[in-house]
Amino acid sequence: MRLIQFMSAAGPRAGLVENASTVREIDLDGGTLSLVRLAIDSRQPIEAVVEGLLLDTPLDYDTLIKAGQLLPPITHPDPAHCYVTGTGLTHLGSADTRAAMHGALEDSELTDSMKMFRLGLDGGKPEQGQVGAQPEWFYKGDGSIVVAPEQPLPGPAFGLDAGEEPELVGIYVNDHTGQPWRIGYAIGNEFSDHVTERQNYLWLAHSKLRHCSIGPELVVGELPAHLEGTSRIVRDGRTLWEKPFLTGEANMSHSLANLEYHHFKYALFRRPGDVNLHFFGTATLSFGDQIRTEPGDRFEIELPPLGRALRNPLTRLDDTPPARVNALQSTATSLSSTSDGGRTMQPEGHHLIGRTITQGSGAPITALNPATGESLTPTWSASTLNDVDTACRLAEEACDAYRETSLEDRARFLETVAEEIDALGDALTERAVAESGLPEARIQGERGRTCNQLRLFARVVRDGNWLDARIDPAQPERAPMPRPDLRQRSIALGPVAVFGASNFPLAFSVAGGDTASALAAGCPVVVKAHNAHPGTCELIGRAIAAAVNRCNLPEGVFSLLYDADTEVGQALVSHPAIKAAGFTGSRKGGLALWNLAHTRAEPIPFYAEMSSINPVFVLPEALEARTKALAEGFVGSLNMGAGQFCTSPGLLIAREGPALNRFIEHAAQALKEQPAHTMLTPGIHKSYEQGAAALAGHPNVREIAHGETTSAPNACRPRLFITRAEAVLNDRALQEEVFGASSLIVECASQEEMRALARALEGQLTATLQMEEADHDDAAKLLPTLERRAGRVMANGWPTGVEVCDAMVHGGPFPSTSDSRTTSVGTKAIERFLRPVCYQDIPDALLPTALREGNPLSLTRLVDGQRAQ
Repeated sequence: MRLIQFMSAAGPRAGLVENASTVREIDLDGGTLSLVRLAIDSRQPIEAVVEGLLLDTPLDYDTLIKAGQLLPPITHPDPAHCYVTGTGLTHLGSADTRAAMHGALEDSELTDSMKMFRLGLDGGKPEQGQVGAQPEWFYKGDGSIVVAPEQPLPGPAFGLDAGEEPELVGIYVNDHTGQPWRIGYAIGNEFSDHVTERQNYLWLAHSKLRHCSIGPELVVGELPAHLEGTSRIVRDGRTLWEKPFLTGEANMSHSLANLEYHHFKYALFRRPGDVNLHFFGTATLSFGDQIRTEPGDRFEIELPPLGRALRNPLTRLDDTPPARVNALQSTATSLSSTSDGGRTMQPEGHHLIGRTITQGSGAPITALNPATGESLTPTWSASTLNDVDTACRLAEEACDAYRETSLEDRARFLETVAEEIDALGDALTERAVAESGLPEARIQGERGRTCNQLRLFARVVRDGNWLDARIDPAQPERAPMPRPDLRQRSIALGPVAVFGASNFPLAFSVAGGDTASALAAGCPVVVKAHNAHPGTCELIGRAIAAAVNRCNLPEGVFSLLYDADTEVGQALVSHPAIKAAGFTGSRKGGLALWNLAHTRAEPIPFYAEMSSINPVFVLPEALEARTKALAEGFVGSLNMGAGQFCTSPGLLIAREGPALNRFIEHAAQALKEQPAHTMLTPGIHKSYEQGAAALAGHPNVREIAHGETTSAPNACRPRLFITRAEAVLNDRALQEEVFGASSLIVECASQEEMRALARALEGQLTATLQMEEADHDDAAKLLPTLERRAGRVMANGWPTGVEVCDAMVHGGPFPSTSDSRTTSVGTKAIERFLRPVCYQDIPDALLPTALREGNPLSLTRLVDGQRAQ
């Protein structure tokens, strides 16, 4: 029987391989490991367990591969509980291959390694019940290094070689007593650095600490003693090297039983519940034939009795700075720092999955300095679907404990996150400036806002009003029906996925409002970093992880993943452990994820902030009285941060006439003097240029002015256009957001046309009224419409700038957000990640503390219709 493991909407699932093209899904959450444990615990053959769980609908094997859903044939939800080890010099041809690598030696010159091979020949296959010679043995890593079939094998930048090793892999699971069970075998590519090994045998351990791959299929049961396979390297679509290889016990100097004995004799590898993946060695290497691999080569290992070939392309990780070691100082929270007190921390290209700091194995992700066009180090590799599953499972495991932390402990945790972000010092500012092109003052201000927001939510958590505790005591004497004791509180929804935004690398990213409000609500968070600022994301992620450790919280409270395209984000929203998601970005991306969230087996709330042009209505008396000041204020708001604010004024609406003409003249003059600012990414710059060009080419639109030109890369030259209200009313394309420093002035023939335009607008984050007292009648007629169209209505200001406070609403009707009932800024944002639960006649000792008699938390509660403390 042959099994595979793949990622489904429900998480990892095992599948039975029926033939070369068809797989049948096994209806059991947790994948192959859950299946194996069920067989072990029930003492049934695994075949019998599979037969009872098979689903009827066949799956197409090739479709699973093309969709990138294949996983290693077995995984552990905590990679630290999966050991990857191996033995060398076990095959009868091993000596020949090793000699080809190192050069022939006389008997008197034999190395210890070669002597060990001879020991295996003489004593590696003892009689049953006897102990044979010890083999060469090595540790390779834990489950985090196992790359799925078809996914890239990453060669580290410090490696001198990245070569294949086609091997047989034994797969073992320990039961709850620590008894190992051999489940079966799979094809493996042990993937080593043979140049390092050749330089000195004592560097064998260094040469082995690399990623590897196994699968795609797990063959359950025993194998023939003689196995023949083919190892191949394909370059540019052509076979570069190909060679047959032999494996199986008949071609080995050791018996499998002897190799297993010398591995499992150590109690470490018999830890209950652990998985062991053990490579049995090889005698066939392309390196022995002087082949040097290159990024882009594809390894193919065929061993027909074990099913489909194992295939992996080779990639190479860019150079990363060496890991920095901090020295613990006199307090538990003080790490080695520079003379100015800032931490000497730099990004290292790592993902954070609970407490595991790891490198991904997907496609490479490189940060870019948009101001210079230069690539920044280090390079990240995208997370895998297995990484997504591990992070989500850890979050699920942490949820119940974290949501019941005391109000004080959770508030202190949020404050600790702020402290850790402050402690990053100049390293954070410098990295964020380099990755975003934003000025240092903007980043410093954004850091302050981010930390103040965390501290604000700490205050919210402490006061406990968000629990909305309500009590309607029992009325047993009430006629005709007694009333039961009813109590209600709000609880955390569960693990939340957060998507970092491009335009605010701190305040709307890893520790931004979505993360802060979700953590305040008691929800563990899994963040997908934004590729515009991966280093900034890692630094902030490390700060949150440090706070989790300092506060002794479950490790699943926070994880940080990376995505080279859309696969990780889609898997995150689709994962059954995720119960809500927060997103700030484009309408296209937001709607794609919204659709995923709402077509899951269990739909979840998806809070997306997407698209807003933030109309400004300039009423007649204000236009007449403050023409120049309004024009200058408008241009300043428009060009702030290259217009890359979600509240940038993209539409200005005014009544035609001399006052508007003067306004246009002043605005045009002010805009011509505006410098071009660097945009966040080349992609955003390209989209801005395309959007502005579309406006310039519209038959009913005229360009009034543009800002200063520059040859600097990714620079946003501000642009100002004009059209008439009837054109906007007849063409909804003129309402589309152009993300950047571009705005459209709309001339209205009358106040009624202005109101008609207001009614025709899509949902907005903000709507602004510029008015004098004499304009109040016109404003009063507009206000009801603007209330229906926007989340924030303001007077005599400009929409850029969002205060973080109790009364703020940063939300609005579609398409500004996906849920007009919510806000992503301000303390009300916590409500997105809560739901009410009612407790009926639950004994006081079992009630949540917030609802118990005596009010032990001293909350203000609604008791029998009256507020009481």
